Parts: sequence; C-alpha cells; structure tokens
Amino acid sequence: MLRVNIVSCVPTVSLNTTSRFQTVLYAGIRQIRKVRTSSVVTATPVNTGNKKRDNMLIDKIRYRKFDKSQRSTFSYWVWHWLAFNCIAIKLHHWRPRYLFHDIEKPWLKLILRDYKKVQTWHRTHNAHHLEYRKPDKRNWIDMAIDWECSGLTKIACPYDAMGEANNKFMNNEMSFHEYYNFYMACKQLKLTNIKYGTE
Repeated sequence: MLRVNIVSCVPTVSLNTTSRFQTVLYAGIRQIRKVRTSSVVTATPVNTGNKKRDNMLIDKIRYRKFDKSQRSTFSYWVWHWLAFNCIAIKLHHWRPRYLFHDIEKPWLKLILRDYKKVQTWHRTHNAHHLEYRKPDKRNWIDMAIDWECSGLTKIACPYDAMGEANNKFMNNEMSFHEYYNFYMACKQLKLTNIKYGTE
C-alpha cells in the first residue's frame, strides 16, 4: 500500500522491509542538499565496506573529466568506457557486453554532428537509461553502474549512483516506482552501503 507524506513530499511504503530503503532515501536527500549548498564539487568513490575490494588497483586510476561540449567524442568515450568497465569489475558484475558500452555515440556524433540528437537517440535505444522506449525492459543494474561511474568522467555530475537517483527523484525526473527499482539494483550491487553522513 502506497501512501504519500504531504509534509515532506517523500512517498513511503507501509511494509517493514522498506525501512532501510527509507533511511537511505532520507540520508540521500540530506546529502543532495549539502552538495547543492557547497561550492566544492567532488565525486564520491564506491565504498562497499570491504577493504580488499575498495583498495583495488582500479581505484588508483586518475580519470579525465570532461565538460558537456566534449561529450560523445572518441576521447570521452574511451575514458567513460574505462570507468564503466572498472566500476563493473570492482562491483563483481562485469559482463562481456560491457566491452561495447556506448560504442555508437562517437560514431553517431560524426554522422549527426549535433550532440542533442545523439543523446536523444542513445537514451531512447539503450536499456540503461530512464528514457528507454520500452520502460518495462530497462536494465537497472547497468543504469546503476553507469550513474556510479559518471562522476568519474563528467564535471557536471558530482553525485554517485544513489546521489544521482535522489537528485532525480527530488526534481520529479524519476517516479517512485523507478526510484524503488533503481534502489533495489543498487542494493544488489551493494551501493547502498555508502555512508552519506549526517547534518
């Protein structure tokens, strides 16, 4: 049963199993408010609480960050591809199909020459985006990995996966159903163990 708390405008589910979900949601919203008010933009690294996993060689890579004008270039694609695959390896969820992650974007940019058209086409034809044309076939795990690595290569993305989801949810760019599916994917990847801090 779904009920909406009008005071805080955050939907809550009246099941005992979602108390952890609500705790992470509220902590994430507090973190978004902190990031919005701070002048320093930093990307939060994946912190799973497992020392062996967190101190991997993957964390030693210094990723290059790009602004919006440089996206969909071959240089950007290589760094995003590297970040995506490294995060997938670190989370023990790497798949062979990740070798072809976003490979069409630089080629489409050469053909179409307009980044907005490339972005629209890419998002409606790839299951790891909210705008995918078949909403029931979205790949939430790949979306979580993509959002987790976007802070490593994009200047405009100061959040990790859950932070990005919280931001989209607060700005009504993501429905509660989508947010819950995304949260469950992050939980499966152990991305919900990140310490958000307190106010």
